[in-house]
Amino acid sequence: KQAVTLLQSLLDASKIYGKKHKIIEDIQRKTINYQQFIAGCFVLGKMIAKKTSMDGCVGILLPNSISAVTTFFGLQAFGRVPVMLDPTMPHLALFTACQTAGLKNIYTEQAFIQSANLSHLIEYFTQVGIHIHYLEAVHARISWLNKFQGSLASKFPNLYYQKIHRWNKKALTTNAQQTAAILVTFDAETPKLAMFSHLNLQATCDQFTSRIDFCATDILFNALPICHAFGLISGVLLPLFSGVKIFLYPSPLRYKMIPEYIYDTNATILFSTDTSLAEYAKYAHPYDFYSIRYVFSGTEKLKPETQQLWMEQFGKKIFEGYGATDISPFLSLNTPMHHKKGTVGRLLPGIQYRLESVPGISMGQKLIVSGPNIQLGDCNASVMQEHDTGDIVTMDEEKYITLVGRDE
Repeated sequence: KQAVTLLQSLLDASKIYGKKHKIIEDIQRKTINYQQFIAGCFVLGKMIAKKTSMDGCVGILLPNSISAVTTFFGLQAFGRVPVMLDPTMPHLALFTACQTAGLKNIYTEQAFIQSANLSHLIEYFTQVGIHIHYLEAVHARISWLNKFQGSLASKFPNLYYQKIHRWNKKALTTNAQQTAAILVTFDAETPKLAMFSHLNLQATCDQFTSRIDFCATDILFNALPICHAFGLISGVLLPLFSGVKIFLYPSPLRYKMIPEYIYDTNATILFSTDTSLAEYAKYAHPYDFYSIRYVFSGTEKLKPETQQLWMEQFGKKIFEGYGATDISPFLSLNTPMHHKKGTVGRLLPGIQYRLESVPGISMGQKLIVSGPNIQLGDCNASVMQEHDTGDIVTMDEEKYITLVGRDE
């Protein structure tokens, strides 16, 4: 597969699955198709481009919503690099991350800031010289001519995208090896920027779809924050490029409401964590998950009691995967065809590995990996470097991985 940018992959998906194919819905119960989404990306992206520079990153401080995904791809269309900000992160760490990324502009919504009580955060950003742009104000400046141009561009998106490149010679140099998005991770009270190229993000999507049979009739329920790798890659990019409709829910912590929304939306695919899955099971009616085909668990160890509860109460098997924020949501995965209880599955295609003995540890070895999904901080275009996961694992004769512990 030829390496292309995220925006080009979106345009390709629209061509494959049809411009009128419904692709995104959010809690406002508004559903848009590929053409409407692409038009919104071009219009909003152009408005943002007027206020930002090609030389800098642009922060996104938004909950899971159509607006958030449109902003993300609007930046992609005009050669800006989105920095996904997590408002739940300790504020000092978030400020440090913004300074490290050299952020000068952040896009958010007034309604979100008020509902999440983040006014003090916005005040601090303003004091340190970061410009806060509210999407409500941006939308208010969009004229009928802007909308007409966006509608026209969405009918001939590839031509318009090429035109954008001709307007800006720097955008013309954008390729799959360059940074597409920056995620902020938080480890041991120290913020870290994880820089992912277009190739990194798409490689993870391709690896996943090579093992799981997604189709255009599926509906993916995503309550995982898109400011994290799990929520962004598995819950937005993967379905967008696969023709899978996404329902975006703003928080995974609304345990009582989410089962009802899953039932109401007829969702067929769910990505989540062990903690959330256990909580959903406490409040869900056995019929709430009747439409679910696949449940995937990541970011934390899946407890046997959670697996058992979902099987007994809902008749659903949870497929556990293993990954890391600065690599990929999934390095390995259990699948319907290849599943072994107690393991995190087999490594996905394209991921190379080696096991390294650790002094003082007799049970298991440290897992070291390399592959196209390793972020730019660890891998560049010319050298495929190794990444030390820090995890102690065992691997059986069938290549199934079992997590044993961490190399602290």
